[in-house]
Amino acid sequence: MNRLSFFAYNRWVVKLTLTPIILLTCIGGYGLAQESREQEPKEEEPAQEASEPSEEKPQEKRPFFQKILDEIGNDLATSEAIIQVGPRPGGQAGRLPISSSKGPYEGGEWFVAPVPVSNPTLGSGLAGGAGYIYRFDPADDVSPPTITGVGGMFTSNKSWALAGMHDMAWRQDRFRLRSIGGFGNINMDFSGKGVLPGDNQLRLPVNMRGAFVETEFVGRIFERLFIGPRFTGLLSETRLNSPQLPVPPDFPELVLDVTTISLGFKVMRDTRDSLFYPRHGSWANFSADFYREGIGSDFNYEQYKASFNIYQNLGSHQVIAGRVSLCGVNGDVPFFGLCYLGQEEDLRGYRVGAFQDERLLAAQAEYRLQLFWRFSVVGFFGVGQVASGFDQFKKANWLPGGGFGFRILVARENHINLRVDFAWGRNGNSATYINGGEAF
Repeated sequence: MNRLSFFAYNRWVVKLTLTPIILLTCIGGYGLAQESREQEPKEEEPAQEASEPSEEKPQEKRPFFQKILDEIGNDLATSEAIIQVGPRPGGQAGRLPISSSKGPYEGGEWFVAPVPVSNPTLGSGLAGGAGYIYRFDPADDVSPPTITGVGGMFTSNKSWALAGMHDMAWRQDRFRLRSIGGFGNINMDFSGKGVLPGDNQLRLPVNMRGAFVETEFVGRIFERLFIGPRFTGLLSETRLNSPQLPVPPDFPELVLDVTTISLGFKVMRDTRDSLFYPRHGSWANFSADFYREGIGSDFNYEQYKASFNIYQNLGSHQVIAGRVSLCGVNGDVPFFGLCYLGQEEDLRGYRVGAFQDERLLAAQAEYRLQLFWRFSVVGFFGVGQVASGFDQFKKANWLPGGGFGFRILVARENHINLRVDFAWGRNGNSATYINGGEAF
């Protein structure tokens, strides 16, 4: 499995739920604090002399939807060329929209906040976190800010988790370090390997508990290209929540007490103009993790993942975002190490655990439109498929997923949204997602 959010389950339980929660909590609190500062009373400016009369032009009254259409039309008329894969002119790799090095990050801030969460795998619930956001080097206005935080969640299917993370960059964005880890108890349904659309799925309730850690360190070797080592470790116990249910003989082993450890590497190219709400640029990732008994793992297998995100604004109110992702595993792979379809950044509308196999290919596009005040809307559509090999992909087995969502801005400085998405898939599948940050 890869990235639903956290630990005992595997990396997919950490990345999809708790990482956005911690980031949203830290940065969202920061944005609210900044807004309160902006609202402090300012010194009154001297009144304008009577000899300089001011001319006030009456504001044109237009219906609300007419205003939105006019703004969209203006954006389209003034937008740059669509799909610019290269770096934004004058931009820095991963640079945030901060005006100078001497700004609000210099002193740092502490924040605490609750965040509602919902997804079709874990159900609905509440998460919370506390964090500190600051400049590792106050004189460095190129590197993204450093974020250190802790978070936790509890959902309606009795899943819970606690996690901590540290994400930093330094030396003018020459180096980046990211580490996340935690522990908890996850309940989900597993339908087996090689399930095809339209199959009468068997849903086995599985409980997984344990601890997980993932660390990666990359250095910039060219202007936009980063490369470096990765490490992952998982200690987990897996049991069937209903032992009386018969398990088909071709199912992967579901009762496990295992340790999985991997060493690997990551290659990344980052030309985005923001880490949190990109309007320009692209983000390409490739990672390879090698699990071996010689370094303490109970399984010998490899996991490869690649993704490419691209962003293009259409004026100041609209953004088009796209993502393509691939996953492949080889060797003696445990069931939680397979490629799982249904993760939010890859395809919305399906629960994780319904479709998984040794190969995955997914693509998704999203249109983002800012409306008024802090509100935005999005529309998205994607397709995905899993199979035992890329040569086994078939036209009839593609799974579509699409829908719409709402956003409310909780941090103006770096444009961090709280999002609610409604998605529909094939064969009556549907899902609602509530989380922090964008899906990809």
